[in-house]
Amino acid sequence: MPDDRMHRELMDYLLSLHDRYRAELKVLLPEIELTEPQAAALWRMNDEPETTARGIAARLRCDASTATSMIDRLEQHGLVRRVPHHTDRRAKIIQLTARGRKVRQQLIRHATEHSPFRHLGPASTRRLHELLRQATSER
Repeated sequence: MPDDRMHRELMDYLLSLHDRYRAELKVLLPEIELTEPQAAALWRMNDEPETTARGIAARLRCDASTATSMIDRLEQHGLVRRVPHHTDRRAKIIQLTARGRKVRQQLIRHATEHSPFRHLGPASTRRLHELLRQATSER
């Protein structure tokens, strides 16, 4: 089992990667006219047919009111729309608009092109992918 020092170093590496990602993201944000939290919400959205505010809150690990505020701002930017849920009249499904899909793809492309993992070979990338998947899976 790795010692405490190794766990600390792993966290240092993760924080360093996060800082690099945020710095690179700040280059794109003015162009796509989003804040960092809005970009994070957009990143985690996809075309799942049943995405609700509650589901987005779970992905962002925030409360429902925070997610609702974020969705409001994304809707004001024309990136998402709310449509009635087909079985629950109280719920709304959050869908990406065509513009939302385009901006989301731009965000993902930018992050991928500036990824700190780009220099890794295919085998290392697959191994890191598996390790990160294991580390982030719900237990």
